[in-house]
Amino acid sequence: MEISATEFTNEVGNVIHVKASRKEISGVDGINIHIAGPDSDTDVHVTCMEAEVIYEQLGIALEIKEDEALNKIATNRDSDTG
Repeated sequence: MEISATEFTNEVGNVIHVKASRKEISGVDGINIHIAGPDSDTDVHVTCMEAEVIYEQLGIALEIKEDEALNKIATNRDSDTG
């Protein structure tokens, strides 16, 4: 079983533990995702195809957030110089 794990402090100061491991689900190759923080503990089993789609959608969402942040910085800079 392949396992990837990390621990980090999120934006509000909580220590978060994340672990992902390969695990067969009803005969289909899949991923078990475990996320734990001070107020929650979650396990999710997804197929590899589902994991790929989630990965893609998270990338899109993070790009959108990054674009919004860059636009906000540019707008603030323009209003400061205008």
